[in-house]
Formats: sequence, structure tokens, C-alpha cells
Amino acid sequence: MKDVQERIEGSFRLMAFRRMKRGIFILEIVMLLAIAMGVMILMGANLNPGYLPLDFFLLIMTIMALLLVIEYQYFRLLEITHTKSKSGKYLIARNNIRSAAAVIVICAVLVALFALPQSVQALESGTDVTSTLHVDPGKVSVYNYTSRDLLGTKTVKDLYVSVGGSPIKMYLWLSKDYETRNTYNRLINKTDFSIGDSLYYPSSQNFNGFKQFVIYVNNTGSVRADVTIHLTYDISTIFTSYIPLLGIIFIIAEGLTISYFLPIREKYSASSIFSKNYVEDKDAGAEKLSERTMAIDKTLTDEEITKAVEESAPPPKAAEVKAQPEVRPEQARKKGVLDVEPTIQKDVPCPSCGSMNSQDSSMCFSCGAVLAQGPKVSMGPDELMHKGRDFLRAQRYQDAIWCFDEILKEDHKHEQALFLKAKALSGEKRYELAIQYLNTVIQQNPAHQMAFTTRGEIFEELEMYDRAIDSYEKALALGPDEEISKKLKDLKEGDKEEVLNQFMMLPGIGPAKAAALYDAGFTNIEAIRNAPVDNLAKVKGVGERLAKRILKEMGRE
Repeated sequence: MKDVQERIEGSFRLMAFRRMKRGIFILEIVMLLAIAMGVMILMGANLNPGYLPLDFFLLIMTIMALLLVIEYQYFRLLEITHTKSKSGKYLIARNNIRSAAAVIVICAVLVALFALPQSVQALESGTDVTSTLHVDPGKVSVYNYTSRDLLGTKTVKDLYVSVGGSPIKMYLWLSKDYETRNTYNRLINKTDFSIGDSLYYPSSQNFNGFKQFVIYVNNTGSVRADVTIHLTYDISTIFTSYIPLLGIIFIIAEGLTISYFLPIREKYSASSIFSKNYVEDKDAGAEKLSERTMAIDKTLTDEEITKAVEESAPPPKAAEVKAQPEVRPEQARKKGVLDVEPTIQKDVPCPSCGSMNSQDSSMCFSCGAVLAQGPKVSMGPDELMHKGRDFLRAQRYQDAIWCFDEILKEDHKHEQALFLKAKALSGEKRYELAIQYLNTVIQQNPAHQMAFTTRGEIFEELEMYDRAIDSYEKALALGPDEEISKKLKDLKEGDKEEVLNQFMMLPGIGPAKAAALYDAGFTNIEAIRNAPVDNLAKVKGVGERLAKRILKEMGRE
């Protein structure tokens, strides 16, 4: 599981992941069937006389199916986490909820059927079997039975034998002992079975699994003997207890699945093209998107920058701005010799009484007069820029923004301060305002490659991949850069793959048909939704019927 998660979080693509997932499930199902068949063989399954212990087979299959369901949900969680498209996230969540609800309904029906009195009576029917042998004088009759039925649903619990009409001799053998007439391994050896006698034999206490028995009756009297054989069966506890219990566990597991995926479905409902809410609120959504687009396309005026600077955060505390003293290793020194020479400050006279006071004193210690304050020390733009960069590297974005705002108070068009403030805003996830500052930088300096790159990274974070690609391409146009080229390549490949993944979430669309749709000019899911039925039907492998089904799934009748 850990290896799978590492691969999907890295360069492993969703399409390859899905193929791998299908391969894993096929392999596990084959192993599951092999294990179930192996257990059946261990429990005595054989082709002669066709004994197949269905109870053990169903138990193993049900347990394994429960494990597969848990594993399937784990894979779906990985898939929904690493799917970029909100429509894709919505569709995965919706389909999971539907499949979980179907499993709950099926399990609830099965559990209810097992609990119904009619079902219990049906299971218990045939648990008491009575047979009568009519044996003529001097004749022999044989009666065969097995410890379990051929499907393993019932097991013999008790054997009752009673005789009337004439005395008999009766023997009970295992089938293999009867074939050799082994007198030492007879289970019952009763040679004086008189009229009115009865015999009780607790069969289930001595034999497990599938056994074949032979009752041998010899009439030693002069009249016909009537031998009554009564077998009592028990229903397998696997059917009466374990499978209903596993059904309840299935219901609980799928209920937890629904409770987890329901908030995800609701979260992406309004932004998913597959959602009815999206279709109903399309105009409102478009208006909001338009407003957002206008915000991220905007550049800031001097007045807006001034207003933002005035509303800036308070300055960082002096203790935080002050650099930490450098820790030096302890060195050996002579006694009484200081490491650092003391700083000697000259005293200053009091203007009132003339007494000498320290330069740090705010009032005269002799007369109490207020001493003149020295000039306030302020940081220049270079020092503010240096400290702002340090704060940015330390991810102290508020402090960094204050430093850059202090620079912008003096120069609203300070290019580097505008750019670094945009990076600090991005660190605080104030993406739209960060893009506005980057737009301002680009307007002032269209050759600022890092501004285009940073804007592309923010667009990528906002899942606005078309704009991210455009920003990266403009950055590359200003000069070659290996890192930007790699981002652009990955984004273009990922964008196409994400589109193909979305296509494959449509009903009846596999990898081949998804690629055919993309090659036919449908480069996004919105293009399919707005396409006429005839255009979709012309795509290789789609056809009119599937085209109508796809559009119906997307809210178009």
C-alpha cells in the first residue's frame, strides 16, 4: 500500500494507476478463488459423489470480498486525492456513494431474508429424515447415508433406529469398511436387535467433514421386519450466523464510506459539470467566474497600493527583527582577560545643572530634568529589503509584507518590493491579490521572467491550468530555463491526461474512446457537454446511442 501511494504521489499517472489497480484486483480475485477452492478441498470436496462444501466456500468468499471492498475504497481515496479536476473529484465521490448504497441495499435484503421466519423454515426443512426398510425373512437390506448433504448446508446430528415385526441383526459401517467387511471397525454391531428395541447413535460427535455410512440389516426371524431409520440434521452455523454477521459488517463499512464521500460530493457539486446543481446554477456560476477573472486580470494603481500600505500589518517586534547573536565556540583565556573589550561611552552634561549623565539616560539623576533625546534610528530601503527577504525565507509572511510596505511608502513603483510582496501574499494563500501585484510588476517590466513564473505557479495552484501554461510560455519566451520548461511540459502532459481521465469517467468511455474524443477536437469536458449529438456520434467508437447516454449523464436530455 505504501509503495502504491508513493508512486501515485510522484510521477505515476492516474491512467497507469487505474490500469495497475485493475491488474491488482484481477490477480487478487484469482488468488481468492484459488484459496476458496483449496479450503473446499481441505474440507473434503471431491467429484465422487460430487461433494462441494458450499458453506466454507461462501464464508471464504465473503471475508475476501470484505477485504477487497476496503482495499477498493483505499484506492478510490488515493484517486480522489490526486485528481486535479473538481468534476473528477465529484464524479468519483458520487459513483462511490451510489455503489455503496447498492451494496447496502443488497446486504440488507440478504440479512433480512435470513432473519425471516419463512427463510428459517426453509433452511430447517429436511432436517428430520425418516425412512423405513421392509426386510423379508432371511433377507438382507442395506441403507446408505452421508454425514453431510452434498452442498454442505446440513450435518447429521443423531441417528435413531427402531425395529418391529421380527428380530434383526444390524451393523453400521463407514463406507470403506463395509467394502472390506472389516468386522473390527464396525461402528455399531448389534446382533440381538429384538422387536420393539430402539438405538440412538450421536453421529456428529464422532465424525467431522463428509463421511459415507452403510446400515446393514439382516432379518433373522420368520416374518417380515420393519426397520425405521430416523436422521436428525443441523443447519451449518455459517449460514445461520457468520454470513448474516458479515452482511451487517458490510452495511457498516459501506455506511462509513457514504459518510466520508458525501461531504466531498457536496463540496464539488456546484463546480462539477456532472452535477445537477452545476446545470441549475450555471448562469450564477459564470457570473462569479467572470468576477474572479476580472480580479486576477487587474493591475494596481498607485492609490490602491497606497491604501494597501496604510492598512499594512504592524511592524515586527524589535526582538524578532534583531538578528540572533552568533554563537562562538568557547576558547581558553587567561584569568581576568575579557573576550571583548568593553565599549566606553562618554557622559553628557545636563543642560540644567551641568551634572554628567550617561548617554542612555532619559532624565538627569541630579535634578530630574529631561535630557534631550538623540535622533531615532530608522532602517533604510536596503536594510528593509534584506530583512524582508529573511522573513520571506523563514515563512514569516506578515513581517515580510510590513518590510516591503515600508519600502512602498517611499516608492510605490519599487519593482522588487512589489514582486516580493506578491510572493509573501502567495505564501499566505491570498492568491488573487498576489496575482494583481504580479500583474503590476509585469506592466512596469514586461521582461520580468520571475514574475511570469510565479504567476504561473499560482494559477497552477488555483487549478487554472490554461492560464498557468500561458504564463510559463511567456516566461520561457524571455529566456531559456530548464525548471520552467519541465513545469510547462509536465503541465501540458498532465492537462491532456487529466482531460482523458475525465472522459473515461463518462459512461461507456474507455481509454481508446477517450483518446478518439480528444483527437476529434474535444479538448475539455465542457466541449463534450456543449457538443451536438451528431458531432459526438461521428467520433470513432461512440455512435448515436452512446452520445445520447453521455449527454444525459451530463444533464442534457
